[in-house]
Formats: sequence, structure tokens, C-alpha cells
Amino acid sequence: MVNLKVAVLQLNPRIGRVSANIDNATRVLQSHGFLLNGRPTGRKLDILVLPELAFTGYNFSSTDHIKPYLEPTTSGPSTQWAQDISKKLGCFTLVGYPELHEPTQCIYNSAVMTNATGSVIANYRKTFLYETDEKWGCSEPPVNNFSDGGMFPLTTVSAGGLNTQVGICMDLNPYKFERPFDDYEFANAAIKNKARLILCPTAWLHPDSPDIDNTLAVGEEKSQALARLLAEQEEGLAKQPSMLTVQYWLQRMFPFLEGKALDDKPVLFALCNRFGAEGNTVYAGSSSIFELNSRNEKKFRYFGSLGQATEDLLYAEVDLD
Repeated sequence: MVNLKVAVLQLNPRIGRVSANIDNATRVLQSHGFLLNGRPTGRKLDILVLPELAFTGYNFSSTDHIKPYLEPTTSGPSTQWAQDISKKLGCFTLVGYPELHEPTQCIYNSAVMTNATGSVIANYRKTFLYETDEKWGCSEPPVNNFSDGGMFPLTTVSAGGLNTQVGICMDLNPYKFERPFDDYEFANAAIKNKARLILCPTAWLHPDSPDIDNTLAVGEEKSQALARLLAEQEEGLAKQPSMLTVQYWLQRMFPFLEGKALDDKPVLFALCNRFGAEGNTVYAGSSSIFELNSRNEKKFRYFGSLGQATEDLLYAEVDLD
């Protein structure tokens, strides 16, 4: 039996405040007993997932805006923190960061994974870009292989001997929201890859985020909607997940729930989202852990979610027998 101790670490990264955001992540680990004064306590952890662009913030307005925070491929502050934490806790760490590929000067929305020795074992680049990625000059990665659903690259890394599918936020959606909703490119790629771990750093928008509400006029109406949503969170919703968001993530894994994973082995699906607001953009938090292809009648097991506006860590022990 493979017993995995998994955690998703939910943050509210402020744009450009890299050191402060890193300190916040370390404090959350300390508050859950993994570190004491920066040193490991011996509490076990196998996999740690952080959000998309976890330490830089996400909603940059242009290439010039993000340029000071770009990190060379697997060698910037995000990677260094992941390496340090992996070595201290003896775990795999996955963290999102804005990558500058120096030979080509291409910018990617990436996630780096380190193992228990602190070695980099994977650098995944977001495949399906959101409009915000394109604002700051993000490129789609070169694609060599495709799933049956079309356009999704077959990217796997071995983590603890288990095939691992990494995806970043928009990767879970239909390509550019243009392809059929039921193509399920990401989920079908994971099935084709026989993935046992599906790990997703995200900066997923709250369903009531003013910037995606087309009924609101730009300006005062969006500002008022932003104020209302933030006030609602402060008044009691902060610790409650956005269940519309959680249900949507699970819906995007429908091929697993439909029984298309023929080997009948359980699959860990851990999604780490950010929360907070950047301009009129509000993120959903609600980081969640599931077991897909479960042997119960629903074909999934739900380990829970964090609140929509809480800086916290969700921990679960998952048996992938």
C-alpha cells in the first residue's frame, strides 16, 4: 500500500513582494508543526503543492510589469525555496513561478518540482494560457506529443515511483474556451499517461470576481462589486470554500468519474489555489484534495477544501493501493 501525506499551502501573494510572500509560506508550515524556527520538526510530509506564481503574484499588466520578477529556469527564488523545503521535510515540492528561458528570452508560466534531496526533477510549462498570461507576454510551450483529446502535451514525471501529471489553472479548461467542453483534454491526458498523482497549482478566479462579470460597467460598478465581495468574506465567508469552484474542478475530472481509467487504481488529485484580490480580480481560494477512481460508488473521495479567503494548509493522508 502506498500511503501519501499530502499538503496544499494556500497563500495570498502580493504582486512583487517576493520575500514577504516566501516568509508567509514558511510561517504557514511552521504553524502546522512542520518547522520550528526554520528547522524541521520531524512531522512527515511526502508532497507539498503551492499556487500558480506563488511568490510573485499573478495579475501583471504587461511584460514590463512582470520583468523584474521573472526567474531564470529552475534557478530563481521560488526554486531555491522549494529546494530548501524539500530537503528539510524530505518531500516533493511543487511551486508555480514566472519563468524566463534565457536562451530564447521566452516567458512561461511554469511550475518547478523538487525532490527530497532538493534536486529539480521537473519544470512544467502551462499549456493552455488564460488572457492574463497573454497580457504579460507568456508563451505557450513547444508541443511535441498530443493526447487523443487534442492539443494537450503528455507531460509526466515520476514522483515516488508514481506517474505524475502536472497542470496549471487554465489547463483544466477547454483550450481557450473554444474547444468542446466535454473534450476534457487534461483529464484524458492524465488517463492516457496512467497518472497516479494529478497536481495543479492555480490562480483560479472566484465565480463572483468583478472582472469577469460582464453585467457590470467598468469603473465604479466593478469597484462596488469588489467591495461587497471582500466585505462578505470578512463577515463570515473567508473560512468557507467556494463550493461552485470546488464542484467545477471535480467536474473537469469527469472521465475519471465515468470510469475511463481502466486500471481501476486510485488517483490523487490535489489542487492548490491562491486567494485575495488584485485590482478587480478576486481569487477563489478553496484549495482541495480528492481521490479519483475511488472504489466507492461515487468514484471519488473528497478530503476537504480550505476557505475562500484564508492563508492556511490542508493536509491529508491518501492510500493509493
